[in-house]
Amino acid sequence: MKKILSVMAAGILAINGAMTVSAANTSDAYYGKTGVKDSSSFTTSKRDKDNDSYVYVKLTTGSKAKYQVYGDGFMMFNTDCTMGGVKTLKNGQKCFISNSVNENGYDECYLKVTNQSGKKSTIDGYWSPDSVYQSGVIYL
Repeated sequence: MKKILSVMAAGILAINGAMTVSAANTSDAYYGKTGVKDSSSFTTSKRDKDNDSYVYVKLTTGSKAKYQVYGDGFMMFNTDCTMGGVKTLKNGQKCFISNSVNENGYDECYLKVTNQSGKKSTIDGYWSPDSVYQSGVIYL
């Protein structure tokens, strides 16, 4: 009888474990700043990073900008978690940025955005800390 109960308990745990689903923070939020000098940077607000998916970014205004993903957590130093170095987008492009925010133990992230248009510009667009597949989005 004990063996049967043990097997049943293990089966229930296996089923519950298989049903665990990680939430994702995939809603797009606006980011932007006007009058950004060439090669100057600004940061977005911090947002919860719920899983180890790519960060989604779209550049709407501004001819070119560089992006870095920073991890942020309680009592931890902020760290550049962009995998493969700084990412560059041109106007209208949207991308998924590979990052190690969750893997480094952070639960929030933000973007560092640097104007690369060659002149003082408005730089804005949309981003989300987590992502789901979208057609036409480049992987960086």
